[in-house]
This record gives sequence, structure tokens and C-alpha cells, in this order.
Amino acid sequence: MIKLDHWGDDQRSSLKLNVKELDDTINEFKKKIKAAANLPDRISLEKARKRCEAERDQAWREYDQAAKEIDVAKDRLIDRIESQLNQSVEEHELFAIHWQVI
Repeated sequence: MIKLDHWGDDQRSSLKLNVKELDDTINEFKKKIKAAANLPDRISLEKARKRCEAERDQAWREYDQAAKEIDVAKDRLIDRIESQLNQSVEEHELFAIHWQVI
């Protein structure tokens, strides 16, 4: 169970990394917008920031969907392991051999 939890956490962490990078880029755009000297530069930077925010929002949606898929995969794996643990042994006679030593 611990390994499964670590696997799920690793998958989520890698997905979150992209979102964090986009957040950092948005913060850089905000700094550049404040430092921009003229209005045309500010407008172009603002448009770039908006595009980056749209990418971040999409990345969050993908993260949420992937997190749900990870949970489903984890649950399937747990169910499969549980079914393997609950195996029962049954004995069926397939055929009988009768022999005699002469």
C-alpha cells in the first residue's frame, strides 16, 4: 500500500510541476508589466500573460483529470491484488488411471 501511495504521489507531483512552472511564468509577466515603460509593451505583455493563464487553467484541468485516472488505476490494482489473495483451490477429477503390476 505504501508503494502504491508513493506511485500516486509521484504521478501527481510530475503533473503539478507543469502548473507551477506556468505560475512562475505568470508572475514574471506581472513583474514585466509593472516595469514596462510604455503602453504598447504593457498591452503585449498583458496578452502574453492572459495566454499563459489560459495554459495554466488547461494544465489544472488536465491535472485534475489525470489525478482521477491515477486514483482509478490505483483502485483497479488494489482490486486485482485483492482478488489474487482471495483465490481458492478446488479439486476436480479429470481422469483416473488404473494399472496393475504383473
